[in-house]
Amino acid sequence: EYFLKFWRLDNHLTLSLSRSAWSMQLIAKFRLMQSNESLINILVPSYFCNSSLAPLREMNANLFFYPIKKNGEPDMEEILKILSENKIDIVIAAHFFGNHIDLSDLSAAARASNIWFVEDCAHLLYLPEENAIKSDFKLFSPHKFLSIPDGAIISVNKDIFNSLDELNGFEELYREYVKKGSSQIKVYVWLFKRLLQKLNFGVKLGVKDYYDDEEINTTKGFFKPSMTPFSQTLLSELVDHIQEEYTARYENANAWKNKICSRYPSAKIVFKEEGRFSIYLLGFKFSDEQDLQDALTWLDKMNYPTCTWPDLPAEVLEDENYFRNSIELRNKSIFFHVHSSINKKHIESSF
Repeated sequence: EYFLKFWRLDNHLTLSLSRSAWSMQLIAKFRLMQSNESLINILVPSYFCNSSLAPLREMNANLFFYPIKKNGEPDMEEILKILSENKIDIVIAAHFFGNHIDLSDLSAAARASNIWFVEDCAHLLYLPEENAIKSDFKLFSPHKFLSIPDGAIISVNKDIFNSLDELNGFEELYREYVKKGSSQIKVYVWLFKRLLQKLNFGVKLGVKDYYDDEEINTTKGFFKPSMTPFSQTLLSELVDHIQEEYTARYENANAWKNKICSRYPSAKIVFKEEGRFSIYLLGFKFSDEQDLQDALTWLDKMNYPTCTWPDLPAEVLEDENYFRNSIELRNKSIFFHVHSSINKKHIESSF
């Protein structure tokens, strides 16, 4: 399909689903089928959306979590300890907020232990070829960047298949997912919300409850696995304008950065600023608690498009010391939307 062209890679199978959460479950189910085991063990970064793990929880996957460093990189020392003590089938690692994270050591460790390595690129609009590493799966989420109600891309390295039969088996499992249908009604809901946003009618932006996230452990309310035809059609039109989206996000991010950093000296960009390939969200971590509270009050009053990230898994929240970097990032950061429907001049003039 034309809408997949931007994410096609040599020697890779490129497929679409509605959400990357379903892509992770698809991978896990196929690995389970290949292993002939009754349970699958998956290693996940502690700094990760709990709601995205719902499809894995519904298949009773055994989830392990590893800590991250303050710069967002995996804590390899702790990961190697986990790998030495547990039989892990799949390891997931993520590039955060448009930053390319160095995952080469984790990729090598996974290969050495016959572990499938899933590279979560949901926060990247694209991954430049010169930064590509050997991962078994790459997950992209264009719906996070472009104006479509749903849409995720799974890129599968064909080298993981030992035979043509295995490749055909994966494609057959994928077709079973697609047969479950798509969520056309949710498309109408999305269109209605978009209309309200355009009219600026009854839309409350910002953070509702900074410290409390809704705990979502089931797929109730999710888009069905198959990407909707509506989104496929839209993406076919938008895929030729990705550079425009990238430019708009970069400009909006700079506008937010200039304003927030000048108003709150303790606010620093989450992770590195250089090397951003695409900006999903722009985050500021506050080293001063009073600055954070003042910012939350002010941003709520101004009704700015802000949010928190992520909704941490309960397993992470229960071990504050081991996962302190992830918890601190969650509880001391504010994130700004930078998508192209926001006008940079509006940001600059609204302060």
